Order: sequence, then C-alpha cells, then structure tokens
Amino acid sequence: MFGLIRYVVSMGGSLGATGLVMSRQAMWLEAIEKRITATTTMLSSMKGVKMCGLTETLTKTIQDLRIEELNISKRFRKLLIWNMAFTYLTPVAAPILTFAVFSVLARDAGDGKTLDTARIFTSLSLFTLLSEPLGALIMSLLTFMGAVGSFKRIQDFLDIEVRRDIRKLPNRIDLLLGKCDDPITNQNKTSFSEETDTCTEKEDLATTPKEITLLSNDEAIVLQDASFGWDSGKGPLLHSIDLIVPKQKITMVVGPVGCGKSTLLKAALGEIPILSGSVHINSLEVGFCDQSPWHMNGTIQESIIGIMSLDQLWYRTVIYACALEEDLRQLSLGDQTPIGSQGISLSGGQSQRIALARSIYARKDLVILDDVLSGLDADTENRVFHNLLGLKGLLRKHSTTVLMASSSGK
Repeated sequence: MFGLIRYVVSMGGSLGATGLVMSRQAMWLEAIEKRITATTTMLSSMKGVKMCGLTETLTKTIQDLRIEELNISKRFRKLLIWNMAFTYLTPVAAPILTFAVFSVLARDAGDGKTLDTARIFTSLSLFTLLSEPLGALIMSLLTFMGAVGSFKRIQDFLDIEVRRDIRKLPNRIDLLLGKCDDPITNQNKTSFSEETDTCTEKEDLATTPKEITLLSNDEAIVLQDASFGWDSGKGPLLHSIDLIVPKQKITMVVGPVGCGKSTLLKAALGEIPILSGSVHINSLEVGFCDQSPWHMNGTIQESIIGIMSLDQLWYRTVIYACALEEDLRQLSLGDQTPIGSQGISLSGGQSQRIALARSIYARKDLVILDDVLSGLDADTENRVFHNLLGLKGLLRKHSTTVLMASSSGK
C-alpha cells in the first residue's frame, strides 16, 4: 500500500513537470531558429561581410544568440532532470520508505505484526514488477508532451490561410484567339495556372463595379484602385494604385529607394496579397529578374537556360545582349564555369547580368525587371540598356512587353 502511494506521488511529480514541457520546448525551438536564421544569412553574404570588416561584429552577435539559446534551453533541461530524478530515485527510495513506515506503524499499533521474511520478499517482488513499467511510462510522458508540442507547431502552420492568387488571368483559348477573360462571365471557368499546365478551378470572388473591366488587346497589365500588403491586419503598403501597362511597350517605374517599386512589381506577379481593388494581367507566363540575383548551383550556362532546352543561336544572342561575351572569354572554362552556391564565384555585375540573361532567354511575352541595372558600372549599364531596350534592342525587336523599375533618373 505504501509502495503504491510512493509510485502515485512519483507519477504526480512527473505529470507536473510534463505540463510545462510544450511551452518551454517551444521557446527553445524559437531561439534555435533565430540563431540558425542569423547564421544562414551571414554565411550567404560572406563576401560582403568580409569586405565591410564585419566578421568580429557578426561573430559576437551569433555568439550572443547561442548564449541566449543555451539560457532558454536550461528551463527545458531542468524539466528533464526533474523527470529523470523521479524515474530513477523512486525504485530505490520506495522499498526503504515503505519498510520504515510499516515498521513504525506496526510498532505503534501493537497488534503483533512484524516485518518478516515473507512480507519483505513479497513486497520486493511487487516493487520490481511495478518499477520498470512505471519508470518507462514516466520517461515516455516527457517525450509524448514534446511530440504534442511539435504537432501543435505543425498544426499552426497548416492553419495559416492559404495564399490565393486573385489576379484576373486569361485562359489558353482566349490567348490563342487574342482575347481576354471577362471577370464576370469567367469567374468560375477553368483556367490554367501561371506556373503549370494543370487546370485549377477559380473560386468565386466578389467583384465591385470598378473591377468589371475587359483588358483590350493593347493592355498587358491593369491595376484598378489596388492596395497591397503582406498582412491585412497591419494595413496595405501601397494604397489605391491605378496603373496601365501597354502591350509590346516599355514601361518604367522610377522612384527613390524604399518607395515601393519592388512591392508593386511583386504585386503584379501575384507574390503579394491583394487587399482591395483588382489586378488584371494579359499573360500567363512572365519572365522576372529580381534586384537580388538568384542562381542554381551549377554552371553559367545551366543558370541561364534553367529548365529550358539549349538553343545555341538564341543563347548566343542573349549572351551578347547582356554583355557577357567578354566575361566568358576571361574565364578558363567559359560558360561551363561553376558559379558556386548563390553565385559566390561571380562578381556582383556578372551575377546580375546572368540572372537578367535567364529572364531574357525564357522568351516570355511579358518581362518584369526590378532595378536590374543598378549594380552595373556606367559603361556596362549603357551597353546592356541599349542592347535590350534601345531602338534596335532585343526586347523591342521581339515586341516584348517590359515593366521595369529603377531608382535612377537617367
């Protein structure tokens, strides 16, 4: 009886510890993610870190994050120690305390009961039978609660609202006929997604009279009283934007750094939620080059052609237009030179022009360029601009619609 009470007390102490496991484990995981994010960011920008002499500063910052992580983890580890103490001390302490309490109570009662051999070995057999399964149960409680906390994090992620692309897009048939969808009559029609050739069913979306607009054949993108923002609770970043991008022409968005040019372009791409208004786009496939170049870990040629097949004539034309010929001649392996992770072996200008070449090589009807010339020297910038956007530029020759952002007023 007394041994059973001891095991019940042990179980209660373990349950008290496991009740705090989820919250403290979540705090520890958040600290780990914060440190890993900072470390990854630093490693991906190692060239700039060394050039600016920030190695010691960032090393101290990451070390401080590691110390903070260890301090937070102490709370979780104390629960582990508490749980293990109950698990391993109970089988040792339970027989001793049980026999001591029985002897004291038997002496005070004076009924002639004694702690004889039969009682001792019977009790020890019961303790042995109970200790292993109860110890395993107590240890598994902590692991179980940790798993529940992990499932909660997964569930919180799954409960996040799914991002929907509510731009008004044409379907393949209308593009072949040279027409665009009417937002009213085609809201529930099946359309092809921008990225794949699979069909997706459009959801019913409430339209206001201001959204009832047909794109004419000379309009590529139309924004009507559109507001954009990452979080609807914090309000839009851009308010009441009205914009018409004409087809087969070059449209430039010029403004100072931080005024929202990149946000506007990403909104046209469907990468930023539309909080109000409407966005109509007359193309299902878009070539895009960001101001922060992205590269695959392969050769220069693989980074330019991407998943497309190699067309030697068009490839050489794009190389010339993006002023990469001289750079490739200076490399011993030419366009077969490995560029490394995130283009680590390239200069800033080379990295930007290779990313630009990829968007041009794709040969899309609509190309969106986000301040892609800002990282080039004056001569290279002038050459690339005239090769692509000049009167005899490559994009003009192919009647490509270009939407370009720039922080330069030149």
